[in-house]
Amino acid sequence: MDNIRLQEIMRIIRLIGLVLIGMGPGTVQAGQILQTQGLIVTIDDETGYIGPINVKNQLEGASQNVDLLVDGNLLSLDWLIQPRLHGNQIVRDGDGKSMVESRYVNQGLTILRQVSGGTSPYALSIRYEITNASSEVVDLASVLRPTFHFAEGFNEFVDEGGGYGAWVYAYRDLFVSNKNGAEKLDREELKELPTLDPIQWLGWVNRHHVMAIRLPHPQSVGIGVKDTFSNIEKSDKKVMPASLVLTFAQANQALPGQLMPGESTTIAFESVIAPKQWDQLSLVTPALDSVVLLNLWDWFRLICFAIWQLLNFLFTLSGSWGIAITLMALVVRILIIPVTRISLQYQERAIQQQERIKPLVQRVREEYKGIELSQQLVTLYEREKYDQLAPFKGMLGLFIQIPVLIALFNVLGEASELSGVPFLWFNDLSLSDRLFPLGVDLPFFGAYFNLLPFLMAGITVLSTYHAARISSTNNMPTSSLFGMAALFFILFYSFPSALVLYWLCSICFQLLQQVLENKTK
Repeated sequence: MDNIRLQEIMRIIRLIGLVLIGMGPGTVQAGQILQTQGLIVTIDDETGYIGPINVKNQLEGASQNVDLLVDGNLLSLDWLIQPRLHGNQIVRDGDGKSMVESRYVNQGLTILRQVSGGTSPYALSIRYEITNASSEVVDLASVLRPTFHFAEGFNEFVDEGGGYGAWVYAYRDLFVSNKNGAEKLDREELKELPTLDPIQWLGWVNRHHVMAIRLPHPQSVGIGVKDTFSNIEKSDKKVMPASLVLTFAQANQALPGQLMPGESTTIAFESVIAPKQWDQLSLVTPALDSVVLLNLWDWFRLICFAIWQLLNFLFTLSGSWGIAITLMALVVRILIIPVTRISLQYQERAIQQQERIKPLVQRVREEYKGIELSQQLVTLYEREKYDQLAPFKGMLGLFIQIPVLIALFNVLGEASELSGVPFLWFNDLSLSDRLFPLGVDLPFFGAYFNLLPFLMAGITVLSTYHAARISSTNNMPTSSLFGMAALFFILFYSFPSALVLYWLCSICFQLLQQVLENKTK
């Protein structure tokens, strides 16, 4: 009776410890806790599951920690007969390094699994030692398939009520990494993996996190994806995301066919569970930083990386991601001032030549018909030196910003450094600003009232109106005035507040530039 009470007391102490270290009440479960520099890992006392895994965000001013694999399991063997767990315990190796040992018993076999910190802050080392504890030869094939399930329960990033902007970033991609970098894979491409260069890492990536495994025998492994179910609650099975299934084609390269009495065999893996950040993933060996902005063209990734370096530098100066985004909008606006001035000159020229040639065109249309009309119009345009490309040249300032905006869409939308970071009235720069909930989830727009898109649309109208008012022709096209504002309002409404904040600041600086240049004139 005393032992039972002592066990209950220890279990309560562990639960309190989980809350104190920041796991949150929603993910607390009984188990052994392994802490590394970047992870807090729970090994469940009842199932032996490796999860949940609390991923720390170590950046100054960055977000709170995030729980992954809440109802999942990082890595498991594929047993024909499920082994019995005989307990978990925290131990230390000869170097004083903490690890969690889990002992299983199955058909005369003793299985010791050791989970410890890996070679980088977000890495875990998982080692299996299988020993024949019986007095007879054990055929492993009758007990254990040479198959491992990886990352059961790793979901895409879900933002309920986020609208269209949330759907864009709700993905979970399979990837493989070799000496040439990482590339995205479809399920149909898995069978082609043995023909690729030696695999370094294999795993999943979503909007903010990476979960990858390094294989001990990459050239002899068959890889598949399997839809699985959670068996944590047998009475109410939960549908789980597809797990990565690793089956060794030549089983004896992973595990021997038989074990003699007293004989042991081992197999070890290294796994990375990390925020999708360049600096952290570059610490992994081999590096995994190519997973960031996966599948972009190389030249475009360089543009994105340059923008990220600028943003990171501005954050270092200001200490605030929101201020850094504002400063970046100012820097980009200053850099494109020469292009903007040329663009405005072409706009003026296009409007002037249109006003000048309009009555002449009308006169020709009244005098000629058919093919002769076309010939006379061509002659008129040549005589008046009409520049057909002038309207498009007037949009040069906008065209030059489109690649930057697309790069920012990727950088600001997927930077895990911005996840959970507050600024002004919005609580998370990676989500829409969400001034208050609407009480209803509107298709495309989501379930929140976002103020930033309204401010952005208003400033766009004001900037367009001011540009038309100070032009030499004083011609203000109503369609341009409200059309562009409406387009950007609809497009940006549910996008991350970091992206909308950048565009709002950019338009504000553009309006300020127009006012100052008008006063100078």
